[in-house]
Amino acid sequence: MNTKDKKENNIEGIGDVVALVLKSTGVTSVVEAITGEKDCKECNERRIKLNQMLPFNRRMVRCFTAQEHLEYGEFLETRKENKLNKEELAFVMHLYKELYNRAPKNKRGCSSCAMRAMARQAVSILDEAWVKYEI
Repeated sequence: MNTKDKKENNIEGIGDVVALVLKSTGVTSVVEAITGEKDCKECNERRIKLNQMLPFNRRMVRCFTAQEHLEYGEFLETRKENKLNKEELAFVMHLYKELYNRAPKNKRGCSSCAMRAMARQAVSILDEAWVKYEI
């Protein structure tokens, strides 16, 4: 499925793909005939949950809380460029997971290289979000 198809069908994540496949194969019609309901509440809930778990693009699931915004601002003031200690690394990874409901993508092989790459990605994305959602 290409980007044009995703936009035309308003596909946000894997839940929308599953729903589209079920509709295309006739499964949705069978479920509707059996249940007598046009819009299956459980099907829609599953679609939403799967989209949240596996979205196709990076989208915040919620904004910073006032406390998180303050803590990230303090982190920005005190961090050393390209160097994170264990506490900072844990803070960044936890905050990213909270705001985006997923860990940054792992693109490297060895675990320490992967962790550094994921942390750099998380910091870069959180920096953008912190400025955008300034409280």
